[in-house]
Amino acid sequence: MTGLFFRRLALGVVFAAGIASIMSTSPPPPPFHFRDVSINPAWRCPGADVEIGWTLSRPAPVAIAVGGAEQVITTANRTTLPAELLEHNAPVAELALRIDAEDADVPNIYEITTLGVERTVEDLAFHEKNMTFRMNQGGLWDARIRITGFEVEQVRDLACEGEAVSPPAWEISPPFGAPFVLRAEQGYSDRLDPPLAPGSEWRIRPVGAKCRLPSSGLEPYLSIRLTAVCRQPDKSS
Repeated sequence: MTGLFFRRLALGVVFAAGIASIMSTSPPPPPFHFRDVSINPAWRCPGADVEIGWTLSRPAPVAIAVGGAEQVITTANRTTLPAELLEHNAPVAELALRIDAEDADVPNIYEITTLGVERTVEDLAFHEKNMTFRMNQGGLWDARIRITGFEVEQVRDLACEGEAVSPPAWEISPPFGAPFVLRAEQGYSDRLDPPLAPGSEWRIRPVGAKCRLPSSGLEPYLSIRLTAVCRQPDKSS
């Protein structure tokens, strides 16, 4: 989480059942298409390079453009975007990957965000099992970034006691540090002191009420808003 691509990918999981039936009658993908793309980190601090990696359905050159300007065409399946280029396109740099071949799929578009100051990050948490939700942040963050705020912004397709769609509180288990609770009377949000490293998997579960899957059969999910900032370097060393 977190650039535009990762949010689109996450939303796709929510509607997987419906999409599966549509795909069964859809035309096959073009001969040349991306099978996998990695961006590390997608959320960066000033001075950080970003490594891009991908796999294709068939070997072919890939053209890389940042901010609308083409930078390189490579067959290496991996390249590094220098910090200077990304800071020139800060705070949000649009990254386009295009397969340089006939019968190729449309370009893949992503975002790389530079945190110059504290700002919010939108993400999603999906129901895993037994009313536990999981948000995966693995590989998206610069190691210097810290999470200073956490908010459960919206609940989708969840049924709790009575007519409620949200419980009285959510318990958040971060990848590092002790669990903490967000309560309804606080708007399901709080500042984190001390700030937490983003890590990979955050788990979120309702407390104070029994919740269940909705009668529609849809898998519930949560809209999460994180507040993030780059940690200042230690000047004592």
